[in-house]
Amino acid sequence: MRCTEALCLKSVTKIGLAFVALVALTALPSMAQAPCVVPDNGTGTVHLPPQGCGYVSPDEFHVLLEGVPSDAKITIDASHEKFFQVQRFGDPATGETEDFQSILILDVQGEGSLSGFQRFMSLQIHSVVDTGPRPVGAPVQTFSNEMLDLQGELFGDPDFCTFRISGGSSTVGPSGGSTTLTQLPSGNFNVDSFFDITYQIEFQGCPGSILDGMGGTTEANVRMSAGVPDDGCDIPPGDDIFPSTAKLVLQLDNQTDPIVVRLSSANQPPAVVHRGPKIGNTIDTEILSMELVGHHPDLGGEIRVRQSATQPSLGQLTNIQQSADCSFIQADSFFDVVVDIDLVGTGETWHCDRPLHIERRLTSLPPKDEPYENPFLDPVTVLDQFGNPRGQILYEVHHVDPPLPPPGEDCFDTWLFANVDIPQLGLFNQPIMAEGPTTVHRGPASTQQGVCSSDGTPCLTNADCPLPGDTCVSAGGGGFVQTEMIEMTLSGHVEGIDPPLPIQVRLNQDQPTQGHIQSRLATRAYPIDSFFDVMFEVEVEGLPPLRNQQHLVVSNIGSSGKDGVSNIPPDPDTPFLQQGPQDVALFLGNQPFGAIRNVQHIVHPPYDWQPPPPPDEDCFDSWIHLRIVLEDPISCVEEVWLNGHFRVLRDAPRGAGTAGQEIIDTIMAKGEFSGAGDCLGNLVARMSPNEASEGAVSSLAPAEFFPADSFFDIYVDIDMPDLGTKGSAGPNSMTTTINKLPPDDGEIYFGPGTIIPLYDDAGNQIGFIEELEHEVHAEVECPDECLPRVVVGALQDAPDSGFAGVQVFSKNVVLFGINNGGGGVGYDLVRGDLSTLRSTSGSYISSVCLVDDGGPEYIDGAIPGTGDGYYYLSRDGYKAFTGTFNNKGAGLQGDRDAAISACTP
Repeated sequence: MRCTEALCLKSVTKIGLAFVALVALTALPSMAQAPCVVPDNGTGTVHLPPQGCGYVSPDEFHVLLEGVPSDAKITIDASHEKFFQVQRFGDPATGETEDFQSILILDVQGEGSLSGFQRFMSLQIHSVVDTGPRPVGAPVQTFSNEMLDLQGELFGDPDFCTFRISGGSSTVGPSGGSTTLTQLPSGNFNVDSFFDITYQIEFQGCPGSILDGMGGTTEANVRMSAGVPDDGCDIPPGDDIFPSTAKLVLQLDNQTDPIVVRLSSANQPPAVVHRGPKIGNTIDTEILSMELVGHHPDLGGEIRVRQSATQPSLGQLTNIQQSADCSFIQADSFFDVVVDIDLVGTGETWHCDRPLHIERRLTSLPPKDEPYENPFLDPVTVLDQFGNPRGQILYEVHHVDPPLPPPGEDCFDTWLFANVDIPQLGLFNQPIMAEGPTTVHRGPASTQQGVCSSDGTPCLTNADCPLPGDTCVSAGGGGFVQTEMIEMTLSGHVEGIDPPLPIQVRLNQDQPTQGHIQSRLATRAYPIDSFFDVMFEVEVEGLPPLRNQQHLVVSNIGSSGKDGVSNIPPDPDTPFLQQGPQDVALFLGNQPFGAIRNVQHIVHPPYDWQPPPPPDEDCFDSWIHLRIVLEDPISCVEEVWLNGHFRVLRDAPRGAGTAGQEIIDTIMAKGEFSGAGDCLGNLVARMSPNEASEGAVSSLAPAEFFPADSFFDIYVDIDMPDLGTKGSAGPNSMTTTINKLPPDDGEIYFGPGTIIPLYDDAGNQIGFIEELEHEVHAEVECPDECLPRVVVGALQDAPDSGFAGVQVFSKNVVLFGINNGGGGVGYDLVRGDLSTLRSTSGSYISSVCLVDDGGPEYIDGAIPGTGDGYYYLSRDGYKAFTGTFNNKGAGLQGDRDAAISACTP
């Protein structure tokens, strides 16, 4: 068993779709209506639209789309949010007009015959709103409002070649409403606002999609609301008390390789964080106390990280959301942490030259199972007590009230110390020492399972226990995990003998070595007790292997002088000590032949305990946030949000880092994002078909793959059709720090913080990009439009087809790139006879490889026989990743990948 072996495979659901007549667009209450609280703008009222809030439709509504066949249903969860580029005209006291941009998010799911169909779409909306006079300064302010204009259009969508929304009193029909502002004790205002909007949706399906040939215009009315009536919600000041674990990646000045230091508050007083009063949507916070303890041999053993005694660790909760009953929903949280680091073994105390910045979007308060982390690599220098630099903290993750980890494997180098009796060799209580790898498999965590009171046997009820009168003791709310030692190969020698006598200690492969870990507290994961019933064999020179028949129980139940284990995997230098009878007999066959006692099995720093993932593809919905300065053909400075999908291909891990780390090469195979600005107009950004947008994920330390640095050097083409111009930029270096692959929702890749020139097709600079952020919104199933499409006998407008790298077509050219795909991806192309396909009942086994890992264009001079024809299939690939010949839509029979051996995988 190798610790770097992949433990799971991604499952892909293939969906067959049939489209039928009536389409009902239903805004369901899953995008819940939440309270909206905004601060006083300094004049006794608030700015509208309300920042940080969203407008949703709280009730169902149905829309018949003209031009769609009968008997199909789609439910859509809709929300207006992210108000930006806001311009206000007039005075709130006498009436005001607001002109702004927003994002309309549509979560689309099919029902009935469309069961399994799902799309997540978003588009930028331009709105103009009139608000009536309001009593500025009054504690309750009620006034009318009217949506005058609402316009938005979706670009570059694979299913909707046209998707256009318009609404408002001046363009479609009556769209009035009302707003009530209620001042809270904090001075902030609760916002309760709605519009009854009359709107039109115009759509046209795209060729090749399930909407092909469909289209029409529908007019309807819907109420969109923000906030709820004021119920006096507040979050009173107080203290949050919780345990935590932390992980530091530390680069010492006197070492080449970074090290991973694990810390825990499991056997220390829990951290205390003070929350101040809620002011607007903000609460000031401060870490009053915190002490974490860990171990690492390169730092002299025990390490203590504690809140600085001289400088505060300050933070904030912002963008706070609460439900109608005042329950906490979510908030953004950060701390600038100032700590002292005590190296107990050396007597030194280190500190940082500046605070460690960590942040997290909380979903519970007080926080539970919330990992705070650095958003991207920003090393902090560590100084000793004399002010001398000793190294850098490259990364920190601070996990508040963590659960036990998911199933996996922990891999260690370990030491074994014991005493043995082997009378035939003249060994009596002779000390031995051996070292080597040990691997432990962990199952899923459970709060339902327990252990038998007599011997620790896992159980669900008393009947599961082997001895009469035994009781099954619950593991409590903290957690219980079954474990198994699946590898232990230790080599060493018998001490005190000249010449040294070699010895090996291995697991007995005929009997399992099982155990468990169990939380000591009913409501917390850590500290935990851990034990194993070890079945092993001992081999010394000149004798067959000697085996134990009675379990050798080793555990860390308080055996290290601490109250159980503080981390999983355990901290370095954690000892597992022999429990129970002093002597465990060693047998040769069925004959007693010796004994072993005083066993200590000591864990060294774990390595590769989170295995690097295998080659694969990842697809995401995401946002790109840009600030564009355009100089030609117009002068324009504008901040825009672009939304769309992108697809990433991953290579196999390779151990080629500068400090021995694992590296996974990556490439953006497809990316298409759309949005709009006031002066820029509509924008569509795509991966450059001529340049490879490559990147890498590289572990920060050799011992473990995660945390890892992730970056892309992105080459992008930006189409501005309203201005009649196109631009290209790159490479744009985007980077972040991740803890898993694929990255979590909400992970943000940050731009380089420098000016990125923007060029037209002739190479002339037409402007530049000042700011760049790319936020991963959600992982999605990779759709068919992300896969290669084969086109034979291209049309005259072929240069605008969007296929990567294609310039010229002829009637016998076969094209098989990804529509609007990026450069740098390789393609396989196979051909077969239709007559053979029919005669073999759909078998592709006779396919011939025409292109093996080549470009997306091939001139095929072959001519099919009379009455016959050819089929062509293509797949893409990137280094060790190989795509699929299968499609994910209707009509696929069997597995083409299994049948087609042509072309090297």
